[in-house]
Amino acid sequence: MLTPDAPDVLRRMGAALLSRGEEVEAEPLLARAAERAPELTSTWHNLGKARLCLNRPAAALEALDRVVAARPEDAEARYDHATALKHLGRLEEAREGYRAAVALDPTHFQGRANLGWLLLHTGDPEGALAAWAGAACLHQRGLDDASIAAVPRHRLRHDVEQCRYLRDHRGLDTEARRWLERAEAVLTTGLDPVDLSAPTLAGGARRILHLDAPARVTGGALQADLGGTCQRYFDSTPEVVVIDGLLGDEALAAMQRHVRASTMWSRTYPGGYLGAFMGGGLASPLILQIAEELRARLAPIFGEHQLEQCWGFKYDSRLRGINIHADVAAVNVNFWITPDEACEVPETGGLIVWDVASPPDWAFRDYNENEPRIRAFLREQGARPIRVSHRCNRAVVFNSTLFHETDALRFRDRYIDRRVNVTMLFGVGLRQ
Repeated sequence: MLTPDAPDVLRRMGAALLSRGEEVEAEPLLARAAERAPELTSTWHNLGKARLCLNRPAAALEALDRVVAARPEDAEARYDHATALKHLGRLEEAREGYRAAVALDPTHFQGRANLGWLLLHTGDPEGALAAWAGAACLHQRGLDDASIAAVPRHRLRHDVEQCRYLRDHRGLDTEARRWLERAEAVLTTGLDPVDLSAPTLAGGARRILHLDAPARVTGGALQADLGGTCQRYFDSTPEVVVIDGLLGDEALAAMQRHVRASTMWSRTYPGGYLGAFMGGGLASPLILQIAEELRARLAPIFGEHQLEQCWGFKYDSRLRGINIHADVAAVNVNFWITPDEACEVPETGGLIVWDVASPPDWAFRDYNENEPRIRAFLREQGARPIRVSHRCNRAVVFNSTLFHETDALRFRDRYIDRRVNVTMLFGVGLRQ
């Protein structure tokens, strides 16, 4: 008869808690199970995962060393092991670990996406772009039915508008035209949420219709006069600086074409916006060029901080946008590329940055997702908002640990007028 302290009971309870995101409760149970039945590598694997979530990479690596030694052909174990190495700053070893995971499982999307970052950070941007291109091809094909079975209506509305845009500007093949006709019919029904995995809409969410990769711009991507920007950044309390006219005309036009035509907007958020990430189609030589030039021309701000993440968000014209949060990075660069006239209330539509940073001991889920706790903390601190209104080609560079959120949105109800921001995160400022 099994007792509550039996290794199998501890293992099962720990795995269940881990699957629910309760790593604090799961870790000690898994540790006891692993100690009492050390031959069970699945327990060590879950223990390593829990410790990674708790930002304990050294302890995670100890557990995951056992797993890869016992199961060298396990791609997921290799991936988690490489992630622990990455968090410990052992980048070359982490890069090879991600390579091993992808070699064992060529369909491992996260392995390819993280390999891209490690290649970038170890001096191989071309290899990084190739890894991200491979990840993008896998990403949409890998969407499971559960992830697209009940998406907010705003997602289908965007996809219909984008298909119409492609039809009018680049053309659609027969399959895409048929999907558009079916999707338009579903859109008229008022369904919310929408099942993108239903036979009526099958094929749309999992298919890349078009993907740009804007090239580097000869002569430079940035056009703004950045003289004095670093001094203004460090003189401001908190560290927030606005740069107008960030990109040159060629770079701005290329980014606008990219976000309108590329069917890379696969992440759906309930607040009324969609996300595109480097491993999902956003990566391009131009994105890397912008990051390189920012680091070079604003070196005192960025220091040794490398580009750690980059995404694009595209918004519905009337819905809420991004809730208040802080990001893990040290420096945040956020820039907008939607034309000025699209914003119907010019003094809004941008970003609110609060003058208070996240406490360094808060967990990721608290500073990035726990809005009630954040609001209460800001009230306690007497925090004040800094409002930066939307302008095309305007960038906001700020300390990424400051709490921030999307300002009120009211944009013209046309596809090309959807608000789009690109966010670049440099360095690490908070615990993950």
